[in-house]
Amino acid sequence: MKTLLLLLLSSTAFAGGPRYGYSDAKLDDEINNIYKDIRGVLSSGIRGTTAGDAAAAGMVGEYVESVVPSGSVGTASQYFDITSIPLTAGDWDVTGIGMYLRNGASWTGIEIGISQTSGNSGTGLVPGSSNIYYYPAAAGTTQNYVSLSIPSYRISLSGNSTVYLKGYLEYTAATPTRYGRLSARRVR
Repeated sequence: MKTLLLLLLSSTAFAGGPRYGYSDAKLDDEINNIYKDIRGVLSSGIRGTTAGDAAAAGMVGEYVESVVPSGSVGTASQYFDITSIPLTAGDWDVTGIGMYLRNGASWTGIEIGISQTSGNSGTGLVPGSSNIYYYPAAAGTTQNYVSLSIPSYRISLSGNSTVYLKGYLEYTAATPTRYGRLSARRVR
């Protein structure tokens, strides 16, 4: 990059002539200053890692995750919280994965969603965006597992908030089991 700056500033095609009256030492100083400024911007911005470690809290790339290996779905035809994660101010890409095991139940409606509202509430859920659902044509008694996912949903926060992976099941006869993962990566 330093060589490119030298060529650009010393070129006769650049703004009317070579070096525009700069001595070699002055030109070298100017190139060094520009080079330091560019390196400073690049090095203080987004940094990757080759060490296999995690991005620090507050940095682009920060990752937050909660995994639930299994649990009860609760009352039929009501929203419930599968899991939650705390997020700080910033822009986040949030991903949710929900899997249900039938356990002998007959189910007619299955959903997952990502929301900032806890408990028996569908507030903030937008079908096809922060809410995905599956409603079989007939009551499901043969499909033992159903998995649903929301690959990336943007949440922009101006302060701290808790984000929930929501579940919803319409079922009878037995109580299904739920599994889930809610994760978020800071994008800015």
